Amino acid sequence: MIAAGGAGPAGRGGHVVLGIGNTLLGDDGIGPRVIQELSRMSSVDPLALPPGVRLVDGGTRGIELVAELADARALVLIDAVDAGRRPGTVRVLRGEAVRDDAGRAIDRLLAAAVLTGRTPAHIALVGVQAARVAVEPRLSGPMEDAVPRVLEAVRRELWAMAATESIGVGEGEAVA
Repeated sequence: MIAAGGAGPAGRGGHVVLGIGNTLLGDDGIGPRVIQELSRMSSVDPLALPPGVRLVDGGTRGIELVAELADARALVLIDAVDAGRRPGTVRVLRGEAVRDDAGRAIDRLLAAAVLTGRTPAHIALVGVQAARVAVEPRLSGPMEDAVPRVLEAVRRELWAMAATESIGVGEGEAVA
């Protein structure tokens, strides 16, 4: 876990950004890659992210990540998706649309969060269409090209959440 956005020591509550994926499987590693970039951005510019944001490299940990959601008011997930779109396409899903369109790992994590009473009030998924998921320790060209758009989408979600105390706004989908 990495504290960001002027949060000081990493703690509970606030907004959690959770990057999911296996960095040894090519495009599947987009989540951890974006978490690294967000961490770098926030160390250079403490105002790059809202205060109280926790960055979590979830890797391939699965439902044990539900502990990271304790007291979180909002959750932004970053993951590779297979939605039949052009490789590198960035989609932002919110609310119930996340559960409807997420992969099994995210669906299991969210189900565990419901069962343990740790469901954040606002959930968004920044999904990136993978070009290839194969044993390869780097992202494909289209996925690497998408990283700046993913960073912007995550930052936009976080700032919108921070600006709205009612956090339950905006279910649906946006394409970047």
